[in-house]
Amino acid sequence: FAYNVDVTSLLAASGVLAIMLGFALQTVMADFFASISMQMTRPYSLGDWIKVGEKEGKVEHIDWRATVLRTMYDDYLILPNNKLAHEAIINVSQPTNMHFHAIPLRTPVQYAPARVQAVVRAALAGAEHVHHERGYAVYLDGFDESVLVWRVKFWISEYRLWPHIETDVRSRIWYAFQRAGMELPTADRNVVLRQPATDEVRSSALRLFSRIDWLAALSAEDRDHLADRVRLVRYGPEETIVRQGDAGESLFVIWQGTVEIRARHADGTVFMRKTLGSGDFFGEISLLTGEPRSADVVALEDAALLVLDKEALRKVVTDDAELISRLLARRQELSREREDSITQTVPADDGATDGKSQRSVELFRKIRDFFAI
Repeated sequence: FAYNVDVTSLLAASGVLAIMLGFALQTVMADFFASISMQMTRPYSLGDWIKVGEKEGKVEHIDWRATVLRTMYDDYLILPNNKLAHEAIINVSQPTNMHFHAIPLRTPVQYAPARVQAVVRAALAGAEHVHHERGYAVYLDGFDESVLVWRVKFWISEYRLWPHIETDVRSRIWYAFQRAGMELPTADRNVVLRQPATDEVRSSALRLFSRIDWLAALSAEDRDHLADRVRLVRYGPEETIVRQGDAGESLFVIWQGTVEIRARHADGTVFMRKTLGSGDFFGEISLLTGEPRSADVVALEDAALLVLDKEALRKVVTDDAELISRLLARRQELSREREDSITQTVPADDGATDGKSQRSVELFRKIRDFFAI
């Protein structure tokens, strides 16, 4: 006005420029203020594992513009802070590293819920990276046509390992269902976990029995009797077949695969390891006397075992007193050899016969009491 200059065009140009700058800096300013807001609320910290929509990863870096995640595929995922400020964030590392994980399971309706829960819980007992002390939850989630829908939940602390943990848990459930003779259905058809043909199992049992001294001493009729009653079970890698101290009344003969015997002291330290393969056996003392297991036995790989239990042996032991004496003598000898190998001592000859006789009498008493004969 003072200089009689028309500034309308200048003001208009500056206004347009301000609008252009505002639009250009909108994203930058939004990221900046979002970063300030997130620094104040701290929904996550460096090292946390977070999930944002379908994306997830470990927080590697945070700055004023973006947050950098390292995915489970070891890639960097860069998320603008402005986007994070408007998304739901799940922090699986907070308030603790413990995470309640769940996998679905479907079973045919003919299986009682209590039986399914027992089989699943037994399968979870040996799973790695699962916190067993916190227990498991096996929920019946609903019904879908001819199947029961389950939700199996368990605690884990290494969330980034969940694909490996799920694989281990699902594998253990498969083996547990197979040993229980139960089917696992799919959405379109039932997959039946069938045992190998009975003739194949029977012939394999007879062949393996002939390699076990005290079973080879039986009559052909008795061996046929046992071969007709043998069961085939499978265990996956690192599954525990028997646990030291547990009650047992069965003999295991390895058909395929390898297992490791691990004997422990009272403090839990392992003082003996031994690998067994096809044709080897374990658990004969528990089968004959019902005594607790003397060691852990763990599958080192996929293993198929033939199981002979107390009821299968009852008729043979009850009907053949001579067989009992042979079992006593052989069990005494193997027990003595096992003790000598552990202590690495050479037994003295003096009194050996009397000691052997007394051990045989004691073992006979245990077998007699166990089989009630």
